[in-house]
Amino acid sequence: MVKNEQALRAFIYNENGVMHNNMTEQKFRALDILRNSMLGNETVKGAENLALMYSFYQTCKLHGVNFEEYMKKALAVMTMNMNKIN
Repeated sequence: MVKNEQALRAFIYNENGVMHNNMTEQKFRALDILRNSMLGNETVKGAENLALMYSFYQTCKLHGVNFEEYMKKALAVMTMNMNKIN
């Protein structure tokens, strides 16, 4: 640690330095919530479905799409075409 002391103290001398990693932790919060939710699933299939929904959610978020509206439309289209789905 003594060898890296200067690097470890860099935030003290840099006005833009921060003493926390809140931004990084916020990025991982959603994954922590997902992990905790998946632990409560009774089956592997349930955990897989939850992971798939989370993937849809993050993709919508990335592209600025309202996830709830997207899912409503997707479910409506699937419902109207149930006879075509195997």
